[in-house]
Amino acid sequence: MQQMQHTFDEVIAGFPNFITFEDGALYCDMINFLHNMRLKVHDERLNRYTKEERQDMVNQYKEKLHQLEAMTGPLWGYGSPMEGWAMIFDSIRA
Repeated sequence: MQQMQHTFDEVIAGFPNFITFEDGALYCDMINFLHNMRLKVHDERLNRYTKEERQDMVNQYKEKLHQLEAMTGPLWGYGSPMEGWAMIFDSIRA
């Protein structure tokens, strides 16, 4: 779980400092920015990144997401103990 938290923190650390989760429009722009180079981004601060900088950010983001999926799949995927709920029940019992 610690490694999962660390990797999740790395995903967030890859976002520019001005991105907040409270501003839904800005957050959506950031997700569009990271998911597809062809998607339009409205925030001018994001549009200032060069194509190369953006591609680097996209690659880092995708790599971290891939790492998270590799960690969470065995815990939460179909076929895992109780499809992930066993960990929660164990935590509650402790």
